[in-house]
Amino acid sequence: MCSIVEGDFDRSSRERNAFRRMYPKVIGQVAGKSGNLADLLDQIDRQAQSWSFPPRDRAVTTFGVNACRNGVLPSEIDVGALRWAVDLPADPFMPSSTGAAAASRDALTTFPVVHGDLLLASNSDQVWAWNLRTGKPAWPADPAAKHNLQNAVIYPTIKAAVSNLPTAPFEAAPRYTLTVNAGRLFARLGDPTLHPREELRDNASFLVCLDLERGEGKLVWKLDADSPDAIFAGTPLVVDGKAYAVVRKGRPQMLTEVVCFDAETKQRRWERSVCATVPNLGQGEGSSGGQLLTSGDNAVFLSTGDGAVAALEADGGAIRWVVTYESSPADAGAAPRARSGIAACLFSDNKVFVAPRDADGIMALESDSGSTLWQRSLPGGIDHLLGAKNGVLVASGDGLWGLALATGRVQWHVGYNDPLGFGYGRGILAGNVVYWPTREEIFVVDQATGAIRRRIPVSARDGEKGGNLLLAGDFLVVVQPRRIAVYGPEAGYLQRSQELSAHRLAPPTVTWNAK
Repeated sequence: MCSIVEGDFDRSSRERNAFRRMYPKVIGQVAGKSGNLADLLDQIDRQAQSWSFPPRDRAVTTFGVNACRNGVLPSEIDVGALRWAVDLPADPFMPSSTGAAAASRDALTTFPVVHGDLLLASNSDQVWAWNLRTGKPAWPADPAAKHNLQNAVIYPTIKAAVSNLPTAPFEAAPRYTLTVNAGRLFARLGDPTLHPREELRDNASFLVCLDLERGEGKLVWKLDADSPDAIFAGTPLVVDGKAYAVVRKGRPQMLTEVVCFDAETKQRRWERSVCATVPNLGQGEGSSGGQLLTSGDNAVFLSTGDGAVAALEADGGAIRWVVTYESSPADAGAAPRARSGIAACLFSDNKVFVAPRDADGIMALESDSGSTLWQRSLPGGIDHLLGAKNGVLVASGDGLWGLALATGRVQWHVGYNDPLGFGYGRGILAGNVVYWPTREEIFVVDQATGAIRRRIPVSARDGEKGGNLLLAGDFLVVVQPRRIAVYGPEAGYLQRSQELSAHRLAPPTVTWNAK
């Protein structure tokens, strides 16, 4: 049956023949039918020739690879040498380098996506597109012009200077994500910060939809937030022709809403209030956006970061459940831990996994009822829920963890005791391995056991840093705070001995729980 579902009919035929030899006359029930089991398996095999399955993940088309935020790409790759790199502009909405926000100044804010041979990324006011293989602008206005960052801009075609910047400090670094669906690119642009009432200034953010298939990034539509005291808190989630986005509004009380609109026409279908809070911010601090919805079980799930996780029906927006928990604010006078991730829920096997930004640890909830299945706190906290496969949930923060999907028990852990070797950026699952970045290296770790397969010394070899990772075919993309570096096979493969050399740190601690 597994071979049939995998589409390997040659293997299923051999297995059915072996079953018939061993159990030619056994009667039983399978797939809702009773009779001779060998005959029933033959019938199922013939029917399965015409089955169709949802396409498997082949590219990173949104944060977390897919709408469940639980993507596992088909296979691992041999990471070649550096092919090309581009420096990104400074972000005017980054926290200042002094005060409590200093912990975020080296934050990794950019999470690109891939569409065909296009690599796409954005910040608060621009969207860029490069040819993944060459690093050249995807659609330069003048093919003979110099290939620079400005020529890679696909929206807006004429850049306007960012004006009317807020004067108050930011609570955290912004996060910039994108979504590709049906040949169109969806982005949240504009001011990512919900400003405090002391500033007495309007918020300004909007969503755009760009045509990648036929329009070379041409604008299809633009959608503004519905009031001057509101912002779109993240890029839309797009599923089955519907786009879902989080809206935050309010002074001084902050209201979190989910809005659903038609992805083709931007016509609103429904909107639903989820929760209202009074943010625990310092005097004059602004609240930075970066909230994404997750799809699964005919619902959308939201981790608000304000002591609540919610599930809304995908059709109609009725609230299925809301689960509250006790927030864990930072100790007074203590510098906040720099959380580099986006606290989107992860959906797998009718379970919702959440690592809230305002609490340390992971919660597992039933998708239909919101019942808590288990909770687990991990040393150093969790920044990223990377994916779930074969009963193992992979999460990262200062270290990399493999947890039993059903119980939350720690199966294995990889990590340093030296802060220089802490995790730095969002990793990715591919085949049977995890690519896990630190500041100086990228570890290739077995998903099932935590065994380290390879180590790629990007700092010692190329002078580059780690960062948010993206795999696209044979290419590895590493997104640093203000730089994108792309590694590709045409430049030559690395020898395994070279990958395991030139490390400044001692080998990481690896622990494994076989129970």
